[in-house]
Amino acid sequence: DKDYTAAAGKDIKTPDGAQQGVKAEYFANKKLEGAPATTRIEEKIDLDTVNKPPDPVIPKGAFSARWSASVTPSVSGSYKFALNVEGGAKLFFDGKLLAEKQLVKTKGFKAGRAFDVIKTAGGKQERLSAEVDLDAGKTYQLSVEYVYGGDNAVCRLEWLTPSLEKKKAVEDGLEVARKSDVAIVFLGIGLDQEREGIDRADLNLPQDQEDYMRRLLAVNPNTIAVLINGSPLSINWIDENVPAIVDAWYPGEQGGNALADVLFGDYNPAGRLPVTFYSSVDQLPPFDDYEVSKGRTYMYLQSKPLYPFGYGLSFTKFDYSGLKIDKDRAYENQTVKVSLKVGNTGARDGDEVVQLYVRKTDSHAKRPTKQLKGFKRITLKKGASAQLAIELKVADLAFWSDADKKFVVEPGKYEIMVGASSNDIRLKTTLEVVK
Repeated sequence: DKDYTAAAGKDIKTPDGAQQGVKAEYFANKKLEGAPATTRIEEKIDLDTVNKPPDPVIPKGAFSARWSASVTPSVSGSYKFALNVEGGAKLFFDGKLLAEKQLVKTKGFKAGRAFDVIKTAGGKQERLSAEVDLDAGKTYQLSVEYVYGGDNAVCRLEWLTPSLEKKKAVEDGLEVARKSDVAIVFLGIGLDQEREGIDRADLNLPQDQEDYMRRLLAVNPNTIAVLINGSPLSINWIDENVPAIVDAWYPGEQGGNALADVLFGDYNPAGRLPVTFYSSVDQLPPFDDYEVSKGRTYMYLQSKPLYPFGYGLSFTKFDYSGLKIDKDRAYENQTVKVSLKVGNTGARDGDEVVQLYVRKTDSHAKRPTKQLKGFKRITLKKGASAQLAIELKVADLAFWSDADKKFVVEPGKYEIMVGASSNDIRLKTTLEVVK
C-alpha cells in the first residue's frame, strides 16, 4: 500500500528511549535462543536480503531475529501497522500478540490467529496488518520476532499514521515553502513500487505526491522538483508547470552533495537519459507482449515521448556544424570516421554528449527508426569550439536476420544522424555500404 511508510523517525526509539531507532538482535538459530550472535541499533525494521547488499551481521544459514522499540506517538488516533514478511513473524504491542505468521517446515506459512494477509507479486512475500489506538505522549513497547524461512529473508515494518498528523506535516511544509525564496521538493518511488518481482500498473508518481506538488507550486512558483527513481516516470503536469526538474535517480551516499553542487550552480550537469520517459503507459504495448519492434524503446516508438532517450539539459547551449564522413562508400570490414564541429554558444563552461544514430533507409526487413551507434562527451569553455570525431565500424550495422539465422550487414544506404538526443537530431548525411 503506497500510503504506508517505514516505521521510523522521532516517534520510534530504543526500548529505553535513549536514542532514535530500534534494538536489533540476531540469533544463529531459528528459536531466538541463547545469546544473540549480534546486537545493534538500526534505524528501522527493514530486513531484505532480496534487494539489499549482503549484511555480514546476519548469521549464515538458519537464523532468527528480534527487534524491540518504544513508540511515543505525537498524535492520538488509530495507527495501522503492517509487516511485509517472507519467513515467519510475530508482531507484539505492549506484550500483546497482534498478528503472526507461523513457519511450517520452511516451505509455507500457516496462520496462527486472525489478521489481514496481502500477497505481493511473486506470491511468497505477504503482509500482516493490525490496527491499534494510541494516545499522544504515551509510550508503548513494540517488538517483532522473525524466523528465516529458507529462501529470501524479508521483514519490514511499516505504519499508517492518523490523517491529522499527515495533514499537519503537509500544512507545515506548505507554510515553509510560502516563506521561502525557492522551494525544493523531493518526489519519487522506491522498493514499494519498483523492484524484482513487482510490476508497475502505471508510470505515474503516487497520487498524494502529485497533489502535494500542485499545492506547493500554488504557494511558491519558484519550485525545483528532484526525482528519486530507478525507472521512467510520467510527470506530464510537472513538466508543463514546474520551472526546474532534476532526476537524481538513486544517487547514493554522496547524492546530497552532488545535488547541492548542481542546484547552486557550482557544477554544470551533463547527464543523459539511458531510457525513454513515456508520456503514459498507454504508449506501450501490453506488458506480456515482449516484442520490442511493436513500439518499445526509442528505436520503435511512433508517438512523441515525454523525454526521449539521450535527453538532458545543461546550463549552457551547444551548436553543431560541418558534419563529414571520411568515405561515402564502405565495405563491411571498414571503419568510417564521422566528424563535426561543436561550439559552446552559452555563457557557462560545460560538457556536451554528442550522439551518433544510424537508420537503414531501404531495408527489406523491419528495422529501427534510428539506433545509437556511438557517442562522445566533449568539454568546452564558453565561446569555444572544437572538432570531434566518432568512429563507426560498418560491422556494427549488423542486425539479426530470421531468414539467414545470423547477424548480417545489409548493403545499401544508411542515414548517419548526429544530435543531442534521439529526438534532437542536428545533422545528417548518407553512407552507402557495398559488398
